[in-house]
Amino acid sequence: MIRKILIKSNINLFIENHLLELFKMKILITEVPEKHPKLVLMFERTTGKHAVYHNKITKQFIHWLRHEIKYKNLICNICGKKFDSKKGLISHRRWHDLPEYKEYQENYKKKMIDVNKGENHWNYGKRGEGTPMYGKHHTDEAKKKIGNGTFKENASIDSKHEWIRKYFPQKEICDDKCEICGEFNSNLDLARFLHIDVRNIENPMIDYLYLCPRKAKNSKNTCHRIYDKLSDEQKKELLAGAITREEKLKRVREFVLKIKN
Repeated sequence: MIRKILIKSNINLFIENHLLELFKMKILITEVPEKHPKLVLMFERTTGKHAVYHNKITKQFIHWLRHEIKYKNLICNICGKKFDSKKGLISHRRWHDLPEYKEYQENYKKKMIDVNKGENHWNYGKRGEGTPMYGKHHTDEAKKKIGNGTFKENASIDSKHEWIRKYFPQKEICDDKCEICGEFNSNLDLARFLHIDVRNIENPMIDYLYLCPRKAKNSKNTCHRIYDKLSDEQKKELLAGAITREEKLKRVREFVLKIKN
């Protein structure tokens, strides 16, 4: 019995080129082995069976052609992604946000947590040439996009002070001496010139200075205590026009020492 091949127009890759040509030329299935030997060769390689036996086309070859026509380029109606098999499409749809698949997703995640429990990451313990990023570096543009993962613009005052003390310790900045009076103290207070929430990323220390501690024993007029008596408006007037840290420090030193003496 002569069978005609009905072909969809949206078939891709290797089979599209040949089956679409069959459709346009209205070639009968009995003529496929002669006019399209590549299709026959592909069938025999994938299945290990003969497409032609005793000068007749086998049923397996006909079913294979129909399967390729029917299930090739299946498309997900939710996201539009293409698949080569019905099995792939079904497994893909299970992970869409649909009510009928929520129970499956929750159970699958629980199973995977139990399976991977106690196992190390695939890259655990690898060093040097064993790592995939060995010899590779981020560009300057990528570094700016990535930024500092621990840096927060709206961090608390204690967090900001802790960060400054870690990367700009008082021993390196002022050699454990108050930046106003020069008195030695291993536990100086970290103060800001102005109480502004904006943080300077390039030069964080431009907004801070180390002063004598407020809670020092037998001392009511420490540098920090005197400077904190000024309001924000008075501090702005005092530091008006000062851009660099040295200029700000010079004005604060003159003001505090004048009161202290």
